[in-house]
Amino acid sequence: MPKIAVVTDSTADIGHDLAREKHISVVPLNLHFA
Repeated sequence: MPKIAVVTDSTADIGHDLAREKHISVVPLNLHFA
């Protein structure tokens, strides 16, 4: 199963257990990549 990247403004939107179970990578928008 391919990983799914989810961009969200809060890591609380998706539970860590759920993200791990569904193989979802959570990418918080509050991180700055500059």
